[in-house]
Amino acid sequence: MDLKNLVTCRLNSPGDSIVATGVPPHISILQHMHSLAKNVNDVVPQIQKVAPDVIRGVIDEIEKRAMTAGTVTRDGLEALINGCLEKSGLYQLVQKLEDSPTSGIQQEETLTGDEAVTMTHMVGMHSWGGRLHLVPQDFAFPNSWSQIAWQYWMCGDRQKQYPPLRILSKNDMSNTNMQKRLSDFRYLMQLVEKRVEEKGKWIAHPSIEQANEMFEAGKDVLDISEVSEKGRKRRGEQMKWSTMVNRVRNKRKTQRFS
Repeated sequence: MDLKNLVTCRLNSPGDSIVATGVPPHISILQHMHSLAKNVNDVVPQIQKVAPDVIRGVIDEIEKRAMTAGTVTRDGLEALINGCLEKSGLYQLVQKLEDSPTSGIQQEETLTGDEAVTMTHMVGMHSWGGRLHLVPQDFAFPNSWSQIAWQYWMCGDRQKQYPPLRILSKNDMSNTNMQKRLSDFRYLMQLVEKRVEEKGKWIAHPSIEQANEMFEAGKDVLDISEVSEKGRKRRGEQMKWSTMVNRVRNKRKTQRFS
């Protein structure tokens, strides 16, 4: 059969099913092979990741079933202990001690001549309410003069193993009334703190004597009167801190609205 009559020589026309590109067929095949190779390379890491994920999932499921059945496993026991410690507040307590100005250590300095002897002791820990606290459940703020309250604020109580009260938080208080007392105590003491810092007399870890000197430098912010409301003369620093905080707040409130 003569095929010559079926062949037409012409340029490309719109609608032709075959388009002449001038590119040899093997070049196009190589491009497709390169694309497939790239896709395979992208898939291989995902395939390699499947095995560890499956193994970890199987181990986790075994751990869950072991715990349900009451069987103790290493990972299960570790997770249980960590959960209990976190629930008890130990991690938060450690973080609080690390972030506190004293880092959980109370320091006292006793000067003998030119030599200073520094004594440090760990603050006692107290367990109640399912958590660890810096003070016992029956802790009470000192019913004392403002100066003595300042000593507790800066130095704590070594005999009772109380830390400086300035590092306590509301979580260390046993009830809402004690939280309110802490708020009042902190309000008054921080006024003195600010004034001491303004005068450049601040000492981070003072002895009792140094704390007294700091109080002398900052007590003027409390505007302590030497004469009581009944006309009795008394030393201002011997006014109870609970009385002083009310006097200071009332005076500042009056000044604000006057």
